[in-house]
Amino acid sequence: YYLLPNGLFGWASGMDHVESACENSLNGIFAVTTDSGTRNFESQQKCTSEHEYYHLLQYAYNYRQSSWVLESTARNSEFHVWPEHANPWGVWQWMTHPYYSLWDGSDFHKYAPHFWIYLEAHYGRDFMTRIWKRSCHQNVFDALFEEVAELGADLDDILADFALWNYFTGERDDGRHYDPAYSIPAVYHQVAYWDYPVLPTSLPADKTAQPGGSNYVRFFGPAEATDLKVSFAGHPDMIDQRAVIVLAVSEWGHESWRLEPGADGTGSVTVPDWGLYDYATLVVSNFWEAPRDSALLAYSYAAEEVDQAPGPADAARLTGSFPNPFRESTRVFFYTPRDGAPTTIRVYDLSGRLVRTLVDETMHNGMHQIAWDGRDAGGRSASAGIYLVRMDSGGHRHSGKLMLLK
Repeated sequence: YYLLPNGLFGWASGMDHVESACENSLNGIFAVTTDSGTRNFESQQKCTSEHEYYHLLQYAYNYRQSSWVLESTARNSEFHVWPEHANPWGVWQWMTHPYYSLWDGSDFHKYAPHFWIYLEAHYGRDFMTRIWKRSCHQNVFDALFEEVAELGADLDDILADFALWNYFTGERDDGRHYDPAYSIPAVYHQVAYWDYPVLPTSLPADKTAQPGGSNYVRFFGPAEATDLKVSFAGHPDMIDQRAVIVLAVSEWGHESWRLEPGADGTGSVTVPDWGLYDYATLVVSNFWEAPRDSALLAYSYAAEEVDQAPGPADAARLTGSFPNPFRESTRVFFYTPRDGAPTTIRVYDLSGRLVRTLVDETMHNGMHQIAWDGRDAGGRSASAGIYLVRMDSGGHRHSGKLMLLK
């Protein structure tokens, strides 16, 4: 232990090449400062000691790695060894700049361990150990591609899902992503809108997502039309190099849609029943091997509120519900254009599970209504949240949404 200069908490260095099965193996030394500054002394000593010791383990496998690999994986080891003392301070820097490349080695970005936390949550807590063993004769990036391929996974899909995990953290935590023990903060939006339409616009070049980076653009309510249409236009060469996702978020949950651009790089997603949500977010996640050409990475987006187009005059359809949202009961209104049409109206939760059948009979022509008391088929009170109501009649299907409050 030493009093290190320049505010360093710890330091490690590779020394001499050693004979081993790994061709780039070094022995090394590390030091930890005795000056805690404003930090908790015990936590700092334990986490810094683990961090610097982990560097020596890295040097034993392959010291020829990027600073991002060395620092982010060492930070991850702190959570393994001292979970009650480790903290996500490097993640704060990352979450305020999600558009940097994931592997950016500048400033504190490289000290964010949450990519490895994400991978371990999906593929086991020994995932990082397996990667370092594979890196004995190759860099960690190649080892990562190799490991993921053997697991039958796709790294592009992983990056798109990682972008969503980073969204549902902090105050947006829905209990289905990072373990709360990690205290991962929520990612920042690059821009937000309250007024519509949002005409086609682009983010500044220095905030446009780089390879392995993501952008988040938020659209707030309250809604003045039934739906929100989000449009996207990017370079055609980027169609297979990024994921474009639209999220609709409320206090009770969220839904997502993958926007699939056409051959010209453009496309759109319409968020139905826009008024049921607090806001929508456009997520643009660039893949690992996306080009670094700013002209290719650039894109534009737009948003407008639109009313649902009316269906054919002779089509059976839901015509609304009131009240919606509701607490105790709501009435669903619907129309059948001809006598003798077998008709069903069913309520589903967002996982697709049938909650209640409201109508299953032959209807006569005209307007109708049916009540739902917020209970399932067994008479139990349904949980608060968003539900799908689907009508099938005369060969036509029409769906809507209900929001049950508690």
